[in-house]
Amino acid sequence: MGTNKLRVYAVVLGGVLAVVSLWAAGTYDGPLNSFLLAAGVGVAIAATPYVTAYAKLLRERRRHATLDQAMFISPQLEIDRDTFLERTATALRSREQFGAVKRQEFPEGRGLIVNHTAFHGTFVRLSEQGEAIVTGIKADAASAIVDELEQLWSHTFSPCGSNPFAQPIPVRGLPRGLLTIGLTVVIILDAAFLVGLAYPAAAYNPGEKATLVGYDIWADADPGADEVDAQLAKAGFLISVLNEEATEIRWQAGINNSSRSSVNDAATISADITGLLDAASNSELDSSERARLESLRTAHENARDNVREAMVEPAPNATEPKFDGPFSTNSTATDGSRSSLNKISPQIAR
Repeated sequence: MGTNKLRVYAVVLGGVLAVVSLWAAGTYDGPLNSFLLAAGVGVAIAATPYVTAYAKLLRERRRHATLDQAMFISPQLEIDRDTFLERTATALRSREQFGAVKRQEFPEGRGLIVNHTAFHGTFVRLSEQGEAIVTGIKADAASAIVDELEQLWSHTFSPCGSNPFAQPIPVRGLPRGLLTIGLTVVIILDAAFLVGLAYPAAAYNPGEKATLVGYDIWADADPGADEVDAQLAKAGFLISVLNEEATEIRWQAGINNSSRSSVNDAATISADITGLLDAASNSELDSSERARLESLRTAHENARDNVREAMVEPAPNATEPKFDGPFSTNSTATDGSRSSLNKISPQIAR
């Protein structure tokens, strides 16, 4: 049986969400119950294809229970499949009441089909565990086959209520496509919920939050990385985000003439960068890390200047806006202005 791609997809992504959620519960300061909820959703995603397949199997067994079928199973026989088939076929062919006895391929291997009317036959199969199993319509011929096998193998065959060969039934066709789409939507929503718990600041979009979580996972999972590496990496990433905020400010001014709401986001991002760089500077740094830190400080100031320039550019058909705070047109890149941005997001400098 080929690999069920839907199951692999759900198990891998759902399992990753569950594991990352549990890791995040011990890493970030968000509410524990919310992280556990995200983990539970991941487990549910991983289990959905299995639950669906077993639900279909249960429905099929209930359907078979309403049919006029006979099923018998023996204890485990210590015999190989070829010997079982050969001796069983010989014994059944010796009885005149049975028609043709033919070999037939089944999912578990070769078995026998015994024709005893023009329209009906009984299957004699050997399970992978070595149990002889007789299935077919309820008829005197089926009972006669069981009697013959009991004498041949010196074992009693017991009636069973469901087909022992019945397996979970994977979702196929259109329902499979719809289930895949549904699971994908839930995966995306759960991932967004998780990164939102880790980094709740409204200044970042879900993609940026996911990237920040990725840096934290890397710092914890990579033996060659440490906290300083993660702090500098996140600072470098946020500097690129801060430059994008300058572009956002220009776009907003062009669209609605005066609104520049991205300024508040830029202030939050700049404060987080400052906090990361200050936290890194308080650690023991080697020469390469110190050089990297200074390079990032310079890039940070350049990004701040980019935001300031975007703020003072006049909007079409509008008077020049006035701003207070860290991006005021009167502010400069001094130590004093940097200290005004030190309201770092709680999670960012871990």
